[in-house]
Amino acid sequence: MIAATLTEALCSDLLNLGFGRLYVGSDIVRRIEGIYAHAKDFFDLPLAERLAYQLGNDSGFCPYGVEYSGAADQPDPIESFAATPRLPITSVPDRPAAAHALYREMLLAIDLLERLAEPIIIALASTVSRTDQTNTVSGSIRRWSSLQVNRALQVPAGARGWPSTHAGICQRSRPRDPERRWGGDADLARSRLCDRHAW
Repeated sequence: MIAATLTEALCSDLLNLGFGRLYVGSDIVRRIEGIYAHAKDFFDLPLAERLAYQLGNDSGFCPYGVEYSGAADQPDPIESFAATPRLPITSVPDRPAAAHALYREMLLAIDLLERLAEPIIIALASTVSRTDQTNTVSGSIRRWSSLQVNRALQVPAGARGWPSTHAGICQRSRPRDPERRWGGDADLARSRLCDRHAW
């Protein structure tokens, strides 16, 4: 759990600057690395096997051509895989094994990330509403939690849509004040993680 003073500082940045930066611990970095490793195994499966793992509740595999940011005739050049606690591991198929392993790893990451996010959400909600939102928010984000990993497809140079790089997979930005940090030095690891896993 994040210390109250760090949550307060992060919430202040979010409300006053419009963004904030949270440095996560090595346990979350390792979990994300595990997701990338399992995602590589899943996205290497034949398309027919990936298509068989469309689960409903916006979970499992989502093929190219379904998601779009602008117009439906210009789909985002990505395939994705999502997991949500609304669909527990006991209710998803165990084959193909790569899909099941990825789904399980993503649910474990959601558990870690929810514990990190909940105090921040409570603090933001309490600040904005000017009333304590602990009882209202505690435990409720689980209904909405979802985690998605994308694989960017290669787009020919000059084609409409995203560039052929993996810009949609990882977004990095520099903090305004590099001395202000919340937690461990996982940013460099995250940057390297993003660069390493650009399939």
